[in-house]
Amino acid sequence: MDLDFSESDQGTETSTVREHKVSCLEGHVYDFYLQVCRPGITPSNFTSNSLRSQIFSVSVWMRSNISTLWTALVTEINFKEAIVNNLNINETLLSDIAIGNPFGPVSTVVFNININPTVQKNFSIQIFQAAMSSISIVLNNVNFTVFKVTVKAFDCAVIDIFNPREYTFEGNAVKIRDTGEIFQETDYYSNETEWINGSLVPIGILTVCKPPRLNCSGVFVALNENEYVILSNGSLYRNISRELFEPRIFMLINDTIWVCTNFSSNYAEETFTDGTTKDDTILVVLTYVGLSLSILSFLLVLVTYSLFKELRTLPGINLMNLSLAHLLVDFLYLATGAIRQTKNQTRWATREAQYRKTAAVFLKLFIVMGFTWIFGFLKVLVSKYFEYPFIIFTTLQGLYVALAFVFTSRVKQMYYRLMCMKTDRTNSGAHGGSENTQL
Repeated sequence: MDLDFSESDQGTETSTVREHKVSCLEGHVYDFYLQVCRPGITPSNFTSNSLRSQIFSVSVWMRSNISTLWTALVTEINFKEAIVNNLNINETLLSDIAIGNPFGPVSTVVFNININPTVQKNFSIQIFQAAMSSISIVLNNVNFTVFKVTVKAFDCAVIDIFNPREYTFEGNAVKIRDTGEIFQETDYYSNETEWINGSLVPIGILTVCKPPRLNCSGVFVALNENEYVILSNGSLYRNISRELFEPRIFMLINDTIWVCTNFSSNYAEETFTDGTTKDDTILVVLTYVGLSLSILSFLLVLVTYSLFKELRTLPGINLMNLSLAHLLVDFLYLATGAIRQTKNQTRWATREAQYRKTAAVFLKLFIVMGFTWIFGFLKVLVSKYFEYPFIIFTTLQGLYVALAFVFTSRVKQMYYRLMCMKTDRTNSGAHGGSENTQL
């Protein structure tokens, strides 16, 4: 009982087991969702931080000796040009520039910077922060001096909270007492600070942004932009497999998402000549068992309502008609010999689109057949494993009818009276025969 209404070939040959094997080239793994070989990289290749691309949010406070009410001294274009020229960095590393009070004398600028080693060699956030702290730039013929710079990670995968008793301040870094972990100024934030020896020191609750630790026992594969969605909590949802990945099992490198998977270069799957798998065999068995029980149950309903005239009311006759119709359908299904359609060897993306097209058909079947078809929806929209309850509940409709209309106290009493009447007739016939013999 398959819900896949896509066109496929029908085979009449006897099913035999066949093992389907795929071997990919070196450096590639087999993606059984897309049924293609794609590049795969072991976790050991990601241990070097030099390959990672990190985005930081930078806030800059600048002071000039003049102010104006008519002309903006600081603009996105001239600020970006000045930073690129003074620090000798690639302009593509800067983005999302926002200006506060562009007329001076004190202006603020907030922007994002991408520390990408492949674009800018020998460039780090420490080098950038040190250069920005002592820079003077000219904007619209006005000299600006930077007097404060803060740099924070733009996106934090793992956040931890520490109270003042759990950390100590050493230089420009904090050290966690219990674990010995050391975090630089770009990794932590506190609302409560104090100037000590010329440094702004955290003295309150400390919020620490920890880099995600890779936890992958498989291989990493690169995803295309249309294969995933980054959620608001930092997790990744892969569309085709409906999997949710935590930040520690995927990472962004050079603007590409790499996800940990269990794919391997060699893939094998046992199938049958008609295209079915072991799971399909279980579904076939469930279908036969369920339909057989339904046939017996519908027969019991028809026999019961035929024996007792008082049950053959208008609703009772309708129930008999329903049972007869279901009986013929189930019997025909079994007599024809669980007819199956072979699934095309299509990619999952195509198959997902086909499922959405058949949603209207499922809606009509749901309205006609009843609540059991909701599992058909769930099988298509959520998970294939809902096919099991769908088959069980759908094929056992005859059992439901029998339990609801035959296995009742009223029908039991009718059967009891019927059996008693037959017993009395048998006994009466036996006694009459013995008296005639004595006479």
